[in-house]
Amino acid sequence: MEIPTLVIGTGRGGISIVQTYAEMVNELKIKDYYQFIAIDSSTKDLDAIIKRGYSINAVNISEEGYAVPNLIPQCQYLYDGIEPKGVGAIRDRVYARFLLDLNMDKVDGAITDAMAKMLTVWQQTKGSKTKEALIWVVHTLGGGTGSGSFPTLIAKVRQLSDGILKESGMKPFIFCIGILPSATNINDISTAKFDKKYTANSYAALREIKKLHTAKDLTIVPFNPARRPKKEIPVKSRPFDRYFLFGINEDLLARMKDDKDDRADEVEEYLDGVNKTIAYTMLYLPHYPGGLENMWHNQKDRPFTIFGESELTIPLEDMRKYAQENDTLGKAPDPEKKKRLDSVAETLAKSPTDDLNESRIEEDCLSIAQSERLRCLKYFVGQVQHEFDKELTRVEIQFSDNILRLGESLKRLDWAAAGMQNFDNQNIEDKYRQIVRVVKNRIEDNQKFIDSPFQTPRIFERKKRSDQNEKNSKKLRELEIQYDRFIKIRALKKYIDTSLGKKLVDVAGIQDFGAGNIAGHIRKREARLELLGNHLIDSGIGRVIRLGVPEDKVTRLTLEDPGGIRISEINSMAKFIGTMGIENAKVESLIKNRIDLASNYTIKVAVGLTPGAETGFTAQDELVVVNHENNDQILKRFSNLMSQWNLGQIRIDGFDNGRLVFMPFQVGVELEQTKDFVYRENEYQNGELAKIIGIDNIGIIFAHPEWFPEDEVVRRAYPKIFSAK
Repeated sequence: MEIPTLVIGTGRGGISIVQTYAEMVNELKIKDYYQFIAIDSSTKDLDAIIKRGYSINAVNISEEGYAVPNLIPQCQYLYDGIEPKGVGAIRDRVYARFLLDLNMDKVDGAITDAMAKMLTVWQQTKGSKTKEALIWVVHTLGGGTGSGSFPTLIAKVRQLSDGILKESGMKPFIFCIGILPSATNINDISTAKFDKKYTANSYAALREIKKLHTAKDLTIVPFNPARRPKKEIPVKSRPFDRYFLFGINEDLLARMKDDKDDRADEVEEYLDGVNKTIAYTMLYLPHYPGGLENMWHNQKDRPFTIFGESELTIPLEDMRKYAQENDTLGKAPDPEKKKRLDSVAETLAKSPTDDLNESRIEEDCLSIAQSERLRCLKYFVGQVQHEFDKELTRVEIQFSDNILRLGESLKRLDWAAAGMQNFDNQNIEDKYRQIVRVVKNRIEDNQKFIDSPFQTPRIFERKKRSDQNEKNSKKLRELEIQYDRFIKIRALKKYIDTSLGKKLVDVAGIQDFGAGNIAGHIRKREARLELLGNHLIDSGIGRVIRLGVPEDKVTRLTLEDPGGIRISEINSMAKFIGTMGIENAKVESLIKNRIDLASNYTIKVAVGLTPGAETGFTAQDELVVVNHENNDQILKRFSNLMSQWNLGQIRIDGFDNGRLVFMPFQVGVELEQTKDFVYRENEYQNGELAKIIGIDNIGIIFAHPEWFPEDEVVRRAYPKIFSAK
């Protein structure tokens, strides 16, 4: 059951996930339930990342259209010395807040419009659907735009959702995802290869998010140029229902980018994996048993959750594609079948001339394609081409020999000698026509002599000429028959070489005609099938691992052949494993690997509990498995691997029965327990963070400095705010 959902991404990382998520719902044909908004301060990034055709409202919050140099001095919360950036926020969080404020009317309008559409979807299905509505806000913590715009944006989202959705009877839930820049050695970032300001920004962002978490009477005062009315945003309670943290390994990315070998594809693959991990979690989580309201109900006051995601798949869809194409191509002809096809081709080429035509050849090829399939067709057209080549050679030699022999005879006859001049210098067809002309002329002359009333006494001469005409006419008829066959076989050979296949377009997908092109087309299909077959074997090292088809069984995949492995009988992982003869130990190892990898995302790379940082609370570990009901048997078989977790299951109508998705969560984490927060907090307080990132006035990393009046570092960075107070 889908619920009306709004997905908002802010900053480059956020809008990338919006695009990935939009592609997923488009593919699943459920986009009517979704609204997408992409907010960024870089026009270039919006144009590069957000694609047309996915109904994503791209909102540009750049400097464009504003006299920024004149507005900066008027803004109370900007630090001294800040200058226009030109493009984007350039990792300056407070400047991102400023850009959002300048463009708040556009953002407000986009969110209002999206919520109105959500309301319409809900009202159209009222009575049969839940009252729940879900709003996702996705951003990065370490950059500029996504990190700095988030506090104001999330407060505005809560304000609008209460006024539009809640007031209309819906129950909106606001879930946020923050992407945390993490390092291999998180406790010492001094040697990190990436821009260390990412970690400083993420620390400031976490402190501001913590303020929002405990908000009782916060007020966000946006910068309002004189031409606009003042619009304060009160924050009287936590503006989000749950906040998910996910970390990416910036050290790893930096190493790949700096590597002398071109590893751009690996960088793209890593980031694509991050985007899909987050987007799939967003897609599946709303299906949590009991609905959003009952999700981790015992942890409602502790919204911070860290997560990972990984998948174990079997290539059911690719197997179907392979089997269908394998059936279409059919089996390669064995020696016995080759003999039969050879005989058909030979009989065709030696058929009587009057029985031979293009249509008959096409029909024979079509019959082979339909009954024996394309691999046999490939062999057959080759044999047809070969047999017609042989027949053409035979009739051409026979015809040529007769022409030359007859020509030599005629040259020795008095009545023909004059007409046979230049005979040797002509091609075979001109020689034929010359002979026909000379002989026909002789027949006409003889007939005139025979019919002449003046030749009556010469009865013996008339008889002689009559016999000669009969003999010459017979030779011409024989020669004409040979010529006609030669011409027809030659024409058909050319047709076979260049035009054969017009009746094979539908059955074989032929586009370029001729025997060579037909065979080449089928060879290409065989090569593509082999490539697809190679993709059916075990593969994957990241978030998705595929349990593949054993190599010796790939070519036996079929939809219809009772002697093969029929795909229609494989409707679950258990059936796949049994049919393919895969050992349980291998499957157990892969499932364990999936769970470990997904939980490593949460504990090792992104965030994790810092030793000794106890708060009296214990995070709740839960493993949510998304699967088709057909795969319950597999989960039961390997339940021992999940015994240490609180186990939740999500079953989605129409979910791919070739996938198991593992989503480990640590629910109810305190920010003070996370490594990134604790280590950066210590560095911030003792002055090390300022030295590491090379900014003396370290307080400028905060986008909402007015929330930290007790922090002397912040007070020094923003004298305008605190001197005014």
